[in-house]
Amino acid sequence: MTERFTLLSELGRGGMGVVWKARDEETGQIVALKLLREAYAEDPEYLARFERELELAKRIDSPHVVKVLGFGVRDKVPYLALEYVDGPSLHDALRAHGPYSWPETRALLIQLTQGLADANAAGVIHRDVKPSNVLIGPDGVAKLTDFGIARGLDTTRMTATSTMLGTPAYLAPEGPKDARSDLYSLGIIGYQLLTGSVPFKGTSHQEVIFEHVRTPPDLSVLPLEAQPIIGMLLAKDPAARPQRASALLPILYGVEPIPAVQAPVVPASPVQPVVVAAPPPQPGPDQWTPPPPPSAYSPGQRVYPPAPSGQGSAPSRPPTAGRRSSAPLLVGIGAVGLLVCLGAAALAGGFLSGALSPPASPLVAAGGTSPAPVATPTIAGFSPTGSMSSARELQTATLLSDGRVLITGGFDSPGYLATAELYDPQSGTFSPTGSMSSARSGATATLLSDGRVLITGGYGGSGPLATAEIYTP
Repeated sequence: MTERFTLLSELGRGGMGVVWKARDEETGQIVALKLLREAYAEDPEYLARFERELELAKRIDSPHVVKVLGFGVRDKVPYLALEYVDGPSLHDALRAHGPYSWPETRALLIQLTQGLADANAAGVIHRDVKPSNVLIGPDGVAKLTDFGIARGLDTTRMTATSTMLGTPAYLAPEGPKDARSDLYSLGIIGYQLLTGSVPFKGTSHQEVIFEHVRTPPDLSVLPLEAQPIIGMLLAKDPAARPQRASALLPILYGVEPIPAVQAPVVPASPVQPVVVAAPPPQPGPDQWTPPPPPSAYSPGQRVYPPAPSGQGSAPSRPPTAGRRSSAPLLVGIGAVGLLVCLGAAALAGGFLSGALSPPASPLVAAGGTSPAPVATPTIAGFSPTGSMSSARELQTATLLSDGRVLITGGFDSPGYLATAELYDPQSGTFSPTGSMSSARSGATATLLSDGRVLITGGYGGSGPLATAEIYTP
């Protein structure tokens, strides 16, 4: 293995290693050879992270992600052989080109979003999306690279309390937590492409992180047609962003409007400066929390019809000052009024749970549709509604014509799942309903006119699937 590769020229240096242009003497192919820094070669933690990069990246099959070609050891130093992209990084391209127009920026964002969606479908988030980790080929195709600090959605996070993962200028307020954090970083890239500068700056990493957490971005410097999408991606609250990269694609293509999400209010009063060593911890930092159904992603579907940019933006509402009442009588009247309203809503809707989920999205999956949801009263908050029979993530959920929800496939720590179950909103219970012929996650589910559900594609243990099957309720 030592003599297999001939180093030709150095391409760049990163936090974990040096990248060389090299020739594979066995195949004659030109590759990018990433060598782990010698200082880290004897460190088990860094070696584990380097090996994990290979394991995660090998899952991804995408024209917008640099392919992993092989792995081995050279002179006692682990190496990773990658697809060689003969072109500049997006960082260098932006520096040479200057700010891009919105159509140019949107085209680049679509490519990067597709790469992230393909990575998500393979169970991977990037956690360090930035222009220097994007390569532009001679054909203009953008490819994400350097999943060196990526975390699998189904693997346990390695502890590294002394290391801040990610680059502060592109780091989400909640930290590099999940797929929504990658989309925030993508929004920073979009902002930088349009203006030539990142929206949040500082003289130290702590100051930059503080800006991400507390300061709204100045969207007025962006083209009007770009402001809704970039503003949505740069929302401080992850719930106000698309929950997965596949949900952003139809918005970028203009086939879906921007969801109307109440924007979080940022306090206007000044606060005392604090020293921030890292983004504030979130509940369950060691677990990736998958977004709620019904959205699902099919790695095999990558083409949307061309259309104008989507319209709409997240409405904001000014904070209102609360007032305490000192009259017990008013409190009693308010309570009675609330009960009357709840009773009326229950009669109108047939039943009312403690917390109703939002109506199903018209886009069940890329290319799939569902009936238009019936307007129902909603109450803020969540209440327990039973548990699925199997723990799973990256599953597909489909609203059936009788109001039940079909949940199929997904991924659990042992592997991909073929099981399926039905959720009954009337009883709030889940029940098994047989198994699919193939174990798959991230499949596309489409409700047919006769009430059956078509399940297509997805990802299995051997890679992307071409099989399909029909579910008959």
